[in-house]
Amino acid sequence: MGVHDTDKYPAIKEMLGIPSDEPIFILRGQDMLTPLTIEFYRMSYNLTAREEGVGTDRRKFFSDHLLSCISGVQRFQVRRPSVVKIPD
Repeated sequence: MGVHDTDKYPAIKEMLGIPSDEPIFILRGQDMLTPLTIEFYRMSYNLTAREEGVGTDRRKFFSDHLLSCISGVQRFQVRRPSVVKIPD
């Protein structure tokens, strides 16, 4: 995992249209903390978006997307338990 490493992922940043000087944080399916981290982000997003006046449909769409991400990671971790670990 590269945390705030602006030089480590130039191809990913270019593909996603992320400026080269913008920090990124990557969560992997092998990280046992990923589902909990995404869930915390989802709950924080819902509270913040509501306070900021983000529409219900938009909030639900993004929140549902995050739930789908959690499910995908959990399925991966069940299928591949030998690679699941505490992050480095």
